[in-house]
Amino acid sequence: MNFSKEIYIGPARSIEEEGSTLVFDFGSEGFERGFAIRIGGRIYAYRNWCPHMGLELDWVEGDFFDHSGQYVICSNHGALFDPASGKCIYGPCEGQTLKPLNIRIMDDGVWVTTYPHN
Repeated sequence: MNFSKEIYIGPARSIEEEGSTLVFDFGSEGFERGFAIRIGGRIYAYRNWCPHMGLELDWVEGDFFDHSGQYVICSNHGALFDPASGKCIYGPCEGQTLKPLNIRIMDDGVWVTTYPHN
């Protein structure tokens, strides 16, 4: 039995190159948050959850990048994540990764596939 569900999160064109994000709700009750970013022309999506602190990454909604615009940052403790892989490259969660979400681009729309306990 397949319990996956696809959720439309927005138009792909709304995620500009480098530094912009699209924030969305997902999960069985919509209580989880995610974000999508575009790096090198490719769109990536992650659960908005720090693997170290168990808190959302952004204090200001949609503000996920450090001052250089190169890395996703946890605003709670400053951990830096590679935006293409989600791997923590600096901070107390070094070596851990953000939880990637499966996405599909169709007719300029971005769709996220969610599963129970995603």
